[in-house]
Amino acid sequence: MSASNPPQPNQNQFKTPISIKDFDILGELGRGAFGSIYKAKYKINGEIYAIKAKRQDYYKKYPDAEIDDLREKEILYDITKKNHPHVIKLYADFQDDEYKYLVMEFCEGKTLNTLRGNEQNKGYIDQNLVINILTQLLETLSFLHDTCHIMHRDIKPDNIILDQNNNIKLLSFGLSAYLENPNPTLGLKSI
Repeated sequence: MSASNPPQPNQNQFKTPISIKDFDILGELGRGAFGSIYKAKYKINGEIYAIKAKRQDYYKKYPDAEIDDLREKEILYDITKKNHPHVIKLYADFQDDEYKYLVMEFCEGKTLNTLRGNEQNKGYIDQNLVINILTQLLETLSFLHDTCHIMHRDIKPDNIILDQNNNIKLLSFGLSAYLENPNPTLGLKSI
């Protein structure tokens, strides 16, 4: 699976119940204070995904984190249904006694914080590439705000991947919120 051709959202693409044992962990992509993100292969169909694993003890220390995680999942599922090409997709979520998991689209590429100019450009990044990145980012933010009514709230180079075709993918919706709460029964915070 490449960033340009990810599996399409499909509730039936995973067997149920799904478990971490259904995946081969291929490597760690990133690490935070209470969890990590892994590159993983789904054993049943061989597709590659990114799995965010957050330790359950995190919720004992920070009880409000449960609401934040519910909001992140709801937002990601909402965006995934709309299938925007520059936003990470969420395909499944599950938990066990130690972790809560999010199974997301795996995006091959590098984050913008690792982007460097070349010797020919005297260390500067090519102007056309910068224009391309900013155009895609602005179009993506417009989609999030106008179509989904979502504010990302964590736009930074670490949360944007650039693939080999110079297309971006916006990641990390943990701080996101709805501009207006679409589901007040969940008690999710909006901004």
